[in-house]
Amino acid sequence: MIRDSGAKLFGRCERPRVGTAAAFDAALWGELAANGWLAFLADPGAAGADVALFLLEAGRAGVSIPLIDCALAPGRALRLAGRADAAERLVRGEGRVALAAEPVAGRNAPVASRSGSAWALDGECIAPAGGWCDAFLVAVELDGRGPDFALIPQDRPGLTAMRYAGMDGCQHARLRFEAASAPSGTLLGLSADGVGAVLAAMRAAACAEAAGHMAALLAATRRHVLARKQFGKPIASFQAVEHRIARMVIAVEEARSLALFAAIRLAADATERDRAISGAKAKIGALSRFVAQNAVQLHGGMGVSEDMPVGHHFRRLATFEARHGTTRHHRDQVAAFVRGAPSLGGSLLDAGAGAA
Repeated sequence: MIRDSGAKLFGRCERPRVGTAAAFDAALWGELAANGWLAFLADPGAAGADVALFLLEAGRAGVSIPLIDCALAPGRALRLAGRADAAERLVRGEGRVALAAEPVAGRNAPVASRSGSAWALDGECIAPAGGWCDAFLVAVELDGRGPDFALIPQDRPGLTAMRYAGMDGCQHARLRFEAASAPSGTLLGLSADGVGAVLAAMRAAACAEAAGHMAALLAATRRHVLARKQFGKPIASFQAVEHRIARMVIAVEEARSLALFAAIRLAADATERDRAISGAKAKIGALSRFVAQNAVQLHGGMGVSEDMPVGHHFRRLATFEARHGTTRHHRDQVAAFVRGAPSLGGSLLDAGAGAA
């Protein structure tokens, strides 16, 4: 029922043209809020598999509305922190908040240090979809206290937000903090376990959305090879193409299963949860590249043209592979689990240089 509702809702949405950043779909966002879908995504108690099925349909439709960055992640963080009023405003669509947890390669991530009775933030990060929002939920390292989130309005002194169009069709923001003041109430006060739960849910959700993009690429490629003729017959009848499509089918099914497994394991203890999610993210990252590259190759040059949905899904998957911790980072994380080390060390927020 959730999957069917998602398919019906997103099926009538218009995807952005490749290479452009679409305007924020306020009408769809309002519909999602009015029908309770934003509240569903922002609920930390929502069944992981149900959320995954819903986001799989969002990926299949290729919509660029930031369900994970502006609903699921900030909403869950606010609810876990007991900020019920702020969470309710978010799920009612009254203001948009973007999670800012992506690192900038070669730059220091945001760090909060004591400055009198407040905190001062320094560092840089990226807020995917932040170009559409008026506030940011920034992942920070507190001096001597571990990770937390800080809710920062866009006009905070000391914050510079550079907005730009991402290749995935969204408006992103690169944030630079230079002694930006953060009063104590700005910090959510989450424990390391709470921050870990939010980031884990975000990564599992991204895996589900990526599986949807892969399914869309497979469907489009199958239609193309059945319609495209060479030497008087569909190219789908050529053995080499048949084998390529078969491998894509296997990859898509494997990705879907891994995404659902990761979503289900969100209810497990932190070690088992993180191992499942890192394994899914690493494997789906590799599978998504295989499916996307073969979809483009079997379409030919038209596969990356602005008028074909294939190019849009390709770019969304390329962004997925770089975000939420790169494929290589999560492979290393899985290797650490296999060796018996629960983590690679470093910050909980350190997930590789995956800029959006």
